[in-house]
Amino acid sequence: MKFLHKLLVLCALTGFVPALAHTQPIRVSLPDSATGRPDSQVAIPIVTGDLTNREVLSYTAIVVFNKNVLRAQGASFAGTLSEPFGTPQVTLFDSVIVVTGTGATPLSGSGTLVKLNFQVVGQPGDTTALQFSGFLFNTGVPAAETTDGFFTVVAAPEPDISVTPNELDFGQILVDSSATAFLQIKNSGDTTLTVNATELSGPDAAAFRVTGGAAPFDLAAGDSQTVEVTFTPTTPGAKTAVLSVRSNDPDQGEVQVPLSGTALPVAVPDIDVSSTALQFGQVPVGGMDITSLLISNVGTAVLEVDAVRVVGDDADQFRTQVGDSAFQVAPSESKVVFVSFHPASLGTKFASLEIVNNDPDEDTVRVALEGEGVPALAPRIVVSPAQHDFGFVLVGDSLSQTFRLSNPGSVAVEVQEIDLTGAAPEQFTLAAVSVPFMLAAGDSQEVTVLFTPTSEGPKSAQLRIQSTDPENPVLLVPLQGTGVTPLTLSARVVSPSDRATVCDDSITVEVETRVSGAVPPVTGTCEVNGIAMAAQDGKFVATVPLPAGETTLVAACSATDSLGRQVTASDTVTVTRPAAPTVTLQVISPEDSTQVCGDSVDVAVQTTLSGGIGPFSINCDINGIAAAQTDSILLARVPLLSQRTAIVATCTVVDSCGNLIVAQDSVTVLRPAAPGCTVEILAPQEGDFFCEEDSITVTAAFNVTSGTPPFAVQCQVNGTPAVRQESLLIATIPLA
Repeated sequence: MKFLHKLLVLCALTGFVPALAHTQPIRVSLPDSATGRPDSQVAIPIVTGDLTNREVLSYTAIVVFNKNVLRAQGASFAGTLSEPFGTPQVTLFDSVIVVTGTGATPLSGSGTLVKLNFQVVGQPGDTTALQFSGFLFNTGVPAAETTDGFFTVVAAPEPDISVTPNELDFGQILVDSSATAFLQIKNSGDTTLTVNATELSGPDAAAFRVTGGAAPFDLAAGDSQTVEVTFTPTTPGAKTAVLSVRSNDPDQGEVQVPLSGTALPVAVPDIDVSSTALQFGQVPVGGMDITSLLISNVGTAVLEVDAVRVVGDDADQFRTQVGDSAFQVAPSESKVVFVSFHPASLGTKFASLEIVNNDPDEDTVRVALEGEGVPALAPRIVVSPAQHDFGFVLVGDSLSQTFRLSNPGSVAVEVQEIDLTGAAPEQFTLAAVSVPFMLAAGDSQEVTVLFTPTSEGPKSAQLRIQSTDPENPVLLVPLQGTGVTPLTLSARVVSPSDRATVCDDSITVEVETRVSGAVPPVTGTCEVNGIAMAAQDGKFVATVPLPAGETTLVAACSATDSLGRQVTASDTVTVTRPAAPTVTLQVISPEDSTQVCGDSVDVAVQTTLSGGIGPFSINCDINGIAAAQTDSILLARVPLLSQRTAIVATCTVVDSCGNLIVAQDSVTVLRPAAPGCTVEILAPQEGDFFCEEDSITVTAAFNVTSGTPPFAVQCQVNGTPAVRQESLLIATIPLA
């Protein structure tokens, strides 16, 4: 660095060379966006402004750079402005290059002065500033104005493969059919992408084929190619494979795209029944029992049921509602078939239900049927439910209940009459029903009763059913219910009263509530301004803090009866806790430091009272003397006992809440002392003789020693008025 140090000193010493004909500096610059790739050679130009007629016979450039990004290798002059100078002198350091060129003929023109040669040693993204540490034309004239540059290491071009989508799902297709999907292979890099192979692998690779756009192929930067893949399964089930795309992408030499699809078998119906045997148990001879069978299609094609028929020795004692009628069942659908047993004689009966259909595996499905005929029963009537409580119903509302009359016997029963009886049948209503009517064996009939209470309290009646049942010719069904009125709640704040004035910082709030229409027991709660209230002597009570000012007390109550019904109510009052009063006093007469000549003074004080709540107790005095008050003015005569008297006005105010406020104001009154003065005769002197004068001029010194100005001064000398000139008295008096 010794050379660099000497050159910089030279620049400093020559900085004051007198200006020549051309004084405008020449702009010299390095490129601000130079780039290069790792391990490459770069030539960075130093560009100059116009050198014509500037008498440039030499130049020296010192450029500083980052040695971890660039390594200096020399300088070149071919094709530059300095080519006439020949090969420049170059000195290399780790982070500095110094280039000097000289010649016999002045340089001219503008452009590249010289090129600095470097090897790029940094990695992509590395940068360095290119800074002039010094630059001279000749020995400093003409002047040079330099601009630094910047260099960035950039990456070498490479291909970049992208494959979309990243997987292919062909969904569900039938065996031996085909589905096609497409991939897009794109080169997002900045040099040619070579795709070498598009190969299939995996357990079901045979079910997939590349049917378009297969490798090998090349893609220029930014280009793309579509690859067509076809799924053709030959067996049912889920199929998977992998399409491998191999290329010269340095980061992703192989991209694997998962392939999937499901092959469904050729559609066929598949019958399924809910049971392969139906048991009817014991049924009275002449009676009937019925059950159901569910026929389902768990296949993929429509199930054609050609017939549902009963076969066997006792086929005549079983029936279906479809008979030999044909019907269809769609895939995943079902149909209900009812089968009934009608025993004509005693004993166990057997048959089979045959379902003829187009299921290729089960074209005829058989379901075993079995039942036993037993002796017939007498006619009977049963009511369900056997009794009913309607519970609580609002007066005027209605609640209904349906009763089912059934005949579990083997022969028909006649229902002759249905009516209402008991204690309060008028509270219940029988829905329209036409009697008499017959109930066949196993049949039933619904009867509806409404409960419509007209008053509060429990009500009861009976539903009376008369029939030909030999065991129970008259059935009585107990009915009961309770009429209730709507649940209501009222809440009222009984203390404090609305717009009350409260002096304390808290208040006890009392709330009365009234509940009607409730079914005991009843639970209730109240709160006021979010504070829970306690039940006490039939009221709800709570203590609520009161800030100064107006407070709204909101009582919110709720009640719940045994039916779970809940109602709410609220009430609101407003109370005021007044702020303490504010009192101000101002002595308005006399003013502070007023001088008073008498021995007493009339004092007037302005009073201002705000806040608080009346009536007020007000006591005011001035220097202990009770003051008379006119409107807001206090008046009193106060004796002046000294030359300096303090006038102090004091008021004490107590409002109706006991708040006590004391206010004062004061002024000072001055009572001046009697004036005093001195006189000293200055001329003539004691013992002076006057022989011929018939008058003389007397001069005396005059000085006021006490009293309060301004003063009225009158002076005489032997009865002759004296003239006052500042502190002198002058008078001319006759001599006898």
